[in-house]
Amino acid sequence: MDKNYEIIQDILTRAIQITVSQKQDISWEFYPLTKTLRISIPFNGGSLIKTYGVKVEDTECLKIIQKELMSIQANNLEDDFLGD
Repeated sequence: MDKNYEIIQDILTRAIQITVSQKQDISWEFYPLTKTLRISIPFNGGSLIKTYGVKVEDTECLKIIQKELMSIQANNLEDDFLGD
């Protein structure tokens, strides 16, 4: 379970970094009663929002969200480098 906490910490850190430094406002909520993390990621200027609801015990699903955020960071860094 400690590994999942590290993944959750990384997810939230990336979400904050993307929201603060890039043009996407990622939101998240944690529901302690059900131990569920909910992450909403806007695309296409906010007209499309992808929302994940995942149990904190589900390592594989947490990794999917983590990879999605890593991809957003990489794409935005590439856009900044190219001048978009």
